[in-house]
Amino acid sequence: MKSLRRYIFRGLLFALLAGATVAQNATVYRLQPGDALTVRWANFPDANWDGEIDNGGNIALPLVDEPLRAVCRTVAELTREINQKYAKVLRQPQANVKLTGKNESVKTPAMVLGAVRNPSRFLLNRRVFLSELLVLAGGPNERAGRSVQIVPTSNAWQCNDDGTFFQREADAVSALVLPLEAVQRKDAAADLQIHHGDIVTVLEADLVYLNGLIANPAAFAYSSGLTLTQALAKAGGINGAANTARIFRRIGAANNKIELTADLAAIRKGATPDVQLYAHDVVIVCASCQGQAVTCQTCLPSQDLLSVINKTPLRVIE
Repeated sequence: MKSLRRYIFRGLLFALLAGATVAQNATVYRLQPGDALTVRWANFPDANWDGEIDNGGNIALPLVDEPLRAVCRTVAELTREINQKYAKVLRQPQANVKLTGKNESVKTPAMVLGAVRNPSRFLLNRRVFLSELLVLAGGPNERAGRSVQIVPTSNAWQCNDDGTFFQREADAVSALVLPLEAVQRKDAAADLQIHHGDIVTVLEADLVYLNGLIANPAAFAYSSGLTLTQALAKAGGINGAANTARIFRRIGAANNKIELTADLAAIRKGATPDVQLYAHDVVIVCASCQGQAVTCQTCLPSQDLLSVINKTPLRVIE
């Protein structure tokens, strides 16, 4: 029995230590361009060095022929690499490497916009992945479609847990469009790390907007073949003596605006064909439609990006 208890205790202790190691590794800092470092030697002051990691991710040390990669390494990993390089000129080299300053200038907030419940800007003080950022923004709202888009606006180094990396250049990378469902499942191919300055947008589903004298003015998901009569039924039907619908539509590459008028009474009687709707149509139901104004601003497409950004709160992720 004692041996069994000892075995269980050791197993629990091992599990706790392993968990602590994982937690520590998850928060370890990997060096970035612009970070300030010092390298000190107890018995070789001529090789002391102060400087910053350059934009290429390297440092240039005395007596070392080639630049030494520092980006995406921990201070401990960099120290081991420096000792290996100086082993050619020193016996048992023991460098003292310290991070003296992090490059704070690169911290442009990442933004989450589009069809989420709480659009926000996030200052990233640790590694954050797309799925977590969407949760912090309240998750997708009822207008969300099936895709999420990432637009990088600054260069960034993608650091992996094992120290491997790649450099992402904003001007060489187009917007990434990822399946929202795969992101929420945390699939490795879709749940990407988010960097400073990234603009994340949960894309809206194709919608039609219904407004005016109807039971429930709202936006509804568009599906191929949707007609005006079907859309009005989705909105709970018509209120009062409405007999006309104005349909605002944008067409073509130039996004030209056209307006259609539908006689609802004639459609109900079968005297006129039902109107085929298209994605992003705005339908206003009214009695006579003479000077009828839009009364439900929330039923119309969202405001432009700049006005959204200006009103978006800033949050810090530690």
